Amino acid sequence: MAAVRTSARRVHKYLSLAAAVFWLLQALSGIAISFRAELDDWWLSGVATGTSVEALGERIETVERGGLDVSGMWATGGIPGQYDIYVSAPDGDRTIRVDGGGEVLRDRPDREKFSDGAVFETLTLFHKSLLLGSTGTVLIGISGLLLFSNIVLGLTAAWPARNFRRALTTRPRGPRSARITGWHRLLGLWVGAPAALMVAAGIQLAFLDSIESAVDGGLADPIAAPPGPVAVAPGEAMARALARYPGGELTALSMPAEDAPWYRIRLRADGEIPRQFGATTVWVSSVDGSILGDHDARSSKPARRLIEWLYPIHTGQISAVPGRLLNLAVGCWLVTMIVLGVLSWQRRARRVSESRRSAADQ
Repeated sequence: MAAVRTSARRVHKYLSLAAAVFWLLQALSGIAISFRAELDDWWLSGVATGTSVEALGERIETVERGGLDVSGMWATGGIPGQYDIYVSAPDGDRTIRVDGGGEVLRDRPDREKFSDGAVFETLTLFHKSLLLGSTGTVLIGISGLLLFSNIVLGLTAAWPARNFRRALTTRPRGPRSARITGWHRLLGLWVGAPAALMVAAGIQLAFLDSIESAVDGGLADPIAAPPGPVAVAPGEAMARALARYPGGELTALSMPAEDAPWYRIRLRADGEIPRQFGATTVWVSSVDGSILGDHDARSSKPARRLIEWLYPIHTGQISAVPGRLLNLAVGCWLVTMIVLGVLSWQRRARRVSESRRSAADQ
């Protein structure tokens, strides 16, 4: 067992040093976006408003009458009653923030990366894909695999041979270098397990499409839908979806297309897995208003439920505000562990160098 710990410690050290900067950037961006929606919404208006799907639908129709193309709308996930409408325009895509009554709060071009709250979107894209699209998402997934492995290696190296309780409760003492190493080990034992769980969920999110295909956990669009021109207004479609789930909360709307004559409406239904944007989905025909499909997240099949748990576990939403605070703490923990690990390595390397110089002088 001692040999296993020694090998684990060696691999843990070199892997940490090789990926420290990358993991540090990931941790810092994750910390910055932990409460991005609340911060952005509070900065913009700070006022919660009730949601009127009729008013939201009228705003979408007004935008489209202005010659713009609306692809969809999402709740911001922060203060209740704020939504982002995504628009394609000749001069570039735009994101229009509205309140629950359809009043415009902000109209921001998507080419903006920092002002008007765009910094949060930029940080989110960096955290998910390094701003490199699908290639970056794969790199994030690989980095997550390495980080997960490194956490497991660190736990293996730090796991006490006996008296586990004492190892968790004894404050590190001794010289500064020993205290740094001791705190690195102690914090790793305390937070390593929940950190590994959140990282594992993030890895699976990076490869979500492949996982959905493998476990047959995706949501299929309606097979049959009556073709024809759009005759149902977005407000009416949202009202029909909400009527199917009394007490549900609107979280997203996808607009119909020529090859997809339906509205895809996402809700957070009472009793489903805690998460900001819910997972219940209703497909409403844009031709005649009929319900073409319905996914009740409260009765998901096991494969689909696995998929729906990944995001709330990774973000901590599975436990509401305490879980999200834990998620923030894990990000701070990773930054601290990286700093302590590098300091420990530097001090150890300095001692080795001084010992070699002393031996050479003799």
